[in-house]
Parts: sequence; structure tokens; C-alpha cells
Amino acid sequence: MESNTTEEMNLLKETLKKRVDELLSLRNRLAEYDSELINQFDEIELDLNRLYHLQGEEKSLLKNKLSFDGNQFAERILAITSDLRTKLEYYRKDYAGFTLKFDENNKVCSADLKTTLKTLLQIYKENLDVLVGMEVIFTRYSSTLKDKTEQFKN
Repeated sequence: MESNTTEEMNLLKETLKKRVDELLSLRNRLAEYDSELINQFDEIELDLNRLYHLQGEEKSLLKNKLSFDGNQFAERILAITSDLRTKLEYYRKDYAGFTLKFDENNKVCSADLKTTLKTLLQIYKENLDVLVGMEVIFTRYSSTLKDKTEQFKN
């Protein structure tokens, strides 16, 4: 029975390594999205600044462009945020299951394996915390975009 549990803990270690890699990959992708969104905000800001100096048809065309771009941008932010929330829910449940399995079976682990599992679980949790922070950031992007779009509607 004990060797069976040790095998399970070794399997848990390998699975945790894969999950940590997945989370790191997700964090990197979210960082790319973040950069993309910041660039988009910069473009909107430039267009807003130009808008105040235009008159007539040019101003109307730029307002239409801003409206279209704003709608596209809002959809992009919503898609990223929705996907992130789905992934967070999955990884939270996953983490809870791994933690439970570790708590139930860690007594049969060697000291090295126990330390490795604790470290992997800690890294997993830290990555989850970063993703929660990214969710907050992307949600704020939505409200910032709403504020920006109100500026050019007036």
C-alpha cells in the first residue's frame, strides 16, 4: 500500500510540474495581451487628442473610427477576461484537489519528495495569485475603456 501511495505522490509531482509549466505559459500569454491592450489604449489616447483639434467631417469620421475601435477593443478585453476566469476556475479546483491529495498522503513521502511537492504547490498558488491580479487588471481595462469612450461621444 505504501509503495502505491509513493507512486501516487511521484505522479502528483510530475502532474504538478506540468501544471506549473501551463500556468507559466498562461502568465506569459497574459503579459503579451497586457502589452497589446496598453498599446491599444495608447492609440485611443492619440486619436482622442487628435479629435479635439478636428472639425466637421474629419471629426465625425474619427468619432466613427473611435466608436468602432472601442467596440472591437471592448470585445477583445471581454474575451480575454472571460477566458481567464474560466481558466482560473479550473486551476483553482485543480489546486484544491492536489492540495487535498498531498495533505492525505504526505506522511508516506520521503523528505525530498515532500519538500518538492510543497514547493510545487507553493509555486502553483503563487501563479494563481498572479492570475487573480491579472483578472483585476483586465477588468479595470474595461472600465477605463468605458471612460475613454464617453470622452469622444460628447
